[in-house]
Amino acid sequence: MILFVFIVSTCFLPHVHNGYSRPSYQVHLHSKNNSGYLLDNICYGNILQSHIVLTAASCLLAVSEFPYKTKLIQFDKIFVSFKSEDMNDLIVLVSSIHVYPKFDYFTLDHDIALVNLSSPLPLSLRDDVNWILLPKLIINTESFLEEDTNIWRNSYTENKLRGYGVLSGNNLVAIVTLAPRIDKLRDKNETNIFDGYTNRITLLFPYLSWIFEILEEAEIKDIQTGISTNSLPYTERKNAEMAK
Repeated sequence: MILFVFIVSTCFLPHVHNGYSRPSYQVHLHSKNNSGYLLDNICYGNILQSHIVLTAASCLLAVSEFPYKTKLIQFDKIFVSFKSEDMNDLIVLVSSIHVYPKFDYFTLDHDIALVNLSSPLPLSLRDDVNWILLPKLIINTESFLEEDTNIWRNSYTENKLRGYGVLSGNNLVAIVTLAPRIDKLRDKNETNIFDGYTNRITLLFPYLSWIFEILEEAEIKDIQTGISTNSLPYTERKNAEMAK
C-alpha cells in the first residue's frame, strides 16, 4: 500500500515558538558514530507521550548501509534532542524502538516507527515542550501540496525532512516519510537497489491502533512508577483500522 501526497490547511514548515524556530511538539533525532560522536540530526520526531516520539522507520536504518541493507541503528546509538528557551540543546537517551511490523525495507511502505525514551520529557514543567494530538477522524485530503511542495521535494531537502509532522488544525495527521523513485526502482536482487529516493506523506490514521497500544503501555508504566504527567491527551480509537 502506497500512501500519497496530500494538502492540509496548516503551517507545514518550521515556525516560531517562544521566540525561536521549533514547534513545541517537535524533537530532533540524532545518531552516534562508532567513535561516540553525536552526528547532526538525522530526522524529526513528534512527541506523543512523555516517553514516546513518533518518526519515520527509514530514519532508523543504519546510515552506512541505507538503503541497501535492512539493519536498524542500535537503540543505544540514537538520541533525541530539543532546543530549550535558553537555546541550549537538551538530549534524552533512547531505551527502545518500535518499527511498524509491516514496514517494507525495500519499498519503504508503512514507514512508521515509535521511539521509547529512557527518561520522561518535562511536559508538565515547560511551555516549550508539549505533546501533539492525534486525529479523531480520517482526513480526506487528496490534492498535492502547492506552495510548500517545491520546498520539501527539492534536492536540498531530500532526506532532510523525514519524520516531520503534518498538522490539520491541532491534530498530527501525517508525517513526511521516504519512498524510492518509481522510475529508478530496480530489482531487489540487484546490488544497487535504488538510484534515488524522494519524500512522501504517510497518513497516520491506519496506524492508530498500533500506536495507541504502545502509548497505553507507556502510560501504564508511568502511572505505576508515579511519574505520570497526564501526557495521553486523547481517547483510544478501538475501531481504528490497522493498515493492511
